[in-house]
Amino acid sequence: SDVEAGFDPLAYLITRAHDTNAGPRLEVHAWIVTYNIWNNRSSLPPQENHPFRAHPEWLTESYSGETWDGSDYAFDPGHPEVQQHTFDVAMDIVTRYNVDGLHFDYIRYAGRDWGYNPVAIALFNSQTHSAGRPAADDSWWMQWRRDQVTGLLRRVYLTAAAVKPTVKISAATVTWTPTATTFASWLAAAPWSNVLQDWRGWMQEGILDLNVPMAYFRHETHATSWAEWGRFAKQNRFQRHLAIGIGAYLNTISNTIVQMRSTRTAPGAGIPPADGLVIYSYAAPAKDGTRADFVTALTTVTTNAPASPPVFVETVNTPTMPWKTNSQICGATGRITDSRTGRPIEGAQVELCGDSRRLLFTDANGVYAQLIGDGLITSVVASASGYVTRFNPLPPPGQRLVRIDFAMEPDVSPIAPLTPKVSPGGRSVLVSWQTLTPARGRVIVNAQGSLELTADSCDNRLDTRHSILVGDLPIADSPTPCQFWVRIVSETPGKETNWSHAIQFSPAFWPVEIGEWDVRRTGDWSFVEVGSSPLHNGFWQTPATSGAPTATARWILDVEASGFYDLEFRTFPTAGSFPALYSIITPRTNFVVRVNHSSAMTNGILAANLLLCRGERAEVRLDNRSLSGGLHVAACRMRWKYRANQDPPSQNVVPLWWSDHFFAQSVEPADDPDNDGSSNYAEFVFGTDPTNRASHLGLSLQPAEDTGWNILISPFTAGRVYTLESATDLTQPNWAPVENARLRATETGEGCLHDPSNQPSMRFYRLKVQLR
Repeated sequence: SDVEAGFDPLAYLITRAHDTNAGPRLEVHAWIVTYNIWNNRSSLPPQENHPFRAHPEWLTESYSGETWDGSDYAFDPGHPEVQQHTFDVAMDIVTRYNVDGLHFDYIRYAGRDWGYNPVAIALFNSQTHSAGRPAADDSWWMQWRRDQVTGLLRRVYLTAAAVKPTVKISAATVTWTPTATTFASWLAAAPWSNVLQDWRGWMQEGILDLNVPMAYFRHETHATSWAEWGRFAKQNRFQRHLAIGIGAYLNTISNTIVQMRSTRTAPGAGIPPADGLVIYSYAAPAKDGTRADFVTALTTVTTNAPASPPVFVETVNTPTMPWKTNSQICGATGRITDSRTGRPIEGAQVELCGDSRRLLFTDANGVYAQLIGDGLITSVVASASGYVTRFNPLPPPGQRLVRIDFAMEPDVSPIAPLTPKVSPGGRSVLVSWQTLTPARGRVIVNAQGSLELTADSCDNRLDTRHSILVGDLPIADSPTPCQFWVRIVSETPGKETNWSHAIQFSPAFWPVEIGEWDVRRTGDWSFVEVGSSPLHNGFWQTPATSGAPTATARWILDVEASGFYDLEFRTFPTAGSFPALYSIITPRTNFVVRVNHSSAMTNGILAANLLLCRGERAEVRLDNRSLSGGLHVAACRMRWKYRANQDPPSQNVVPLWWSDHFFAQSVEPADDPDNDGSSNYAEFVFGTDPTNRASHLGLSLQPAEDTGWNILISPFTAGRVYTLESATDLTQPNWAPVENARLRATETGEGCLHDPSNQPSMRFYRLKVQLR
């Protein structure tokens, strides 16, 4: 080679491009071929340490098991080590070089038949509770693969923004035919449905600063395709920049100029033109002239470009990106690993506290990464099952963009909560755990976003078995379902406090809606948008057949709250198949319901009073068989609605979600299985454990700071009415409610009833507890 030893071409290029003595400063965006790793089937790379030779186990596979896609070998985006390696390469460039940007190419799959690396399949099956080799058109499998590509881009974007805020992230994105003109047609276009590259979603989320759609079309034959993709890209830029890629190598100079000019036209009111354009390629800038002819036509009126003025008449500055220069990016990213082994911890929890609260989970690489819209982050809490919870407060007033890695220490404390079990009801949650040595216990419940909730309940007994019921969660304050999580705090007075990892749960107060984006589909389904909502509501439609089914939709529910459910459905009049056959499958039932899909839009009950228990899976299955045939079958929305009077239940009834937690079955309210003198119903009302004789409603008496007495209640359960009664003689009880008794919760989650009276006579107290 005639290249001097030690020569660094990227460093050299940056030095020359940034040298304003030689002319205007040029930006340098490092080009990364993201997943493709080798392009020769008959020979190996000469370098022994080449990634292709070092890691053949990282290669992606097709459904049939091939690794060569016809032009390249590629690493699998679903393999965690591939993602880490690719991230490391990208960040090595950002941190070691003064680049102005990173440009990702081939940040996609070769097609939807690819992605079948065994590690990727195992991860998908584990995370979705699936089995076997998923079909290439399985909508869950397709979305999972999209998420892997998006996850890499999101992580690089946030990390680069934290390390070097002005670095611009761009990507060469796919167009192809058929074109996208609407959201529904986007779902059928190649980026979304074939190569699994959701660049529209990237722009909407804000993890791509500059979109460069490769609209490489011959103008004489595909002018419409060029125009439609250009319009769609302009309409879906979401306040980010757009530079449309032009396939000059396919076109005459004059047609390339035509395409260049069209990038500067606005497709409609309120929709700006593109911010720029990109020419492919420098090696072949035109099919009918030299490079010199092409360059001249850009700045001069010529026979190839007779219109005046020319496309480029003056030098301009690179458009500014205000979201980069004004520090508008808000988010958090980092990695959580085991301090002993350095291995990533999958499923670890990262709680972001600040203007709003949210809980993130790490992926198979131990990575968390998310944009959060707006607001300050004041502290970050990292936790994982079996590890010491880490608290990381940030200097006031907080930060908009946080990058923190955590190396987690094993939790060997004898009071660490073991085998935690969390069972939600309609608006309550029941938490049980054990410790190796006696401790006191508290439970803290938090909710995401702006819902103001920090429910704190405690059990002040020193014990190794604990159960705490947190009732009457104020979830009705939130119009839409939100994320909840619980932490267990284990304490020994004056010695040690131990915090558990965060455990997510979903109260059954809100119906569990399995919408059009959650239904699991296989086969040929097309999306029909209904209305003009920015959420793009609608349904999936497939031709019906009287023969063997060719398409299937499955609405799958993983049950969190034990109880009885009604199954509601929605159909649209354009579906057009009568009857459509819905199979309802639970651990206890399996039956078919026929629904008229050709009638008017319907919201109805598909099945009622279905018994489901925590940890079970239920599903509705619809295929495109129809007795009429030739019309359509539609996959719309399903809702599993928790029936009324289960939380709180009727008088003298224990709810199934409560009994299932302790006994794995329904029980008689009047029974007393632990022989402690309190029935199952009484234990439910008290918030105590019916299987633990030592668990009882505790009352303690303390002198008040001013006058009277404080009666402390543990456990103290919301959703109950506590009435303090007193008497002066137990031989002839004259129990009466204490006048002006005030109830409050203490800072540690106990209940405190204050009796303001200061009578010198002896008094006895008792507590009456009822469901609210």
